[in-house]
Amino acid sequence: MQRNKGFQPISTGSRLSGDALLRAVETPMATVPPAAVELAQPTVPAKQSQKAVPFMLRLAPMVFQALEEAAEREGTTMTVMIARALRDAGYPVPEADLKDRRRRRDYAALADQAK
Repeated sequence: MQRNKGFQPISTGSRLSGDALLRAVETPMATVPPAAVELAQPTVPAKQSQKAVPFMLRLAPMVFQALEEAAEREGTTMTVMIARALRDAGYPVPEADLKDRRRRRDYAALADQAK
């Protein structure tokens, strides 16, 4: 047997053919119960995984305009519109991504407070 990079051969005897090897392990493997697999616990704390990740999207001008107009009609952002479309397509979208996060001032309430 050829020695490679200083490793010693495990066995100097003849090797089994593929069929002979399958026959040799077939019977003992039939009696071995399946291994119990534990699910790995996430190593990243939940709060860090909730942090939003920036994403840039290029759209054809007519798609952009249609999305912009639909968001304007609904009084929300294009980001919320895209998040809704992803949710409707079956992707897991957190509730926070479905809400408009823009800060808006209620000028009527401010005027009432000034009186």
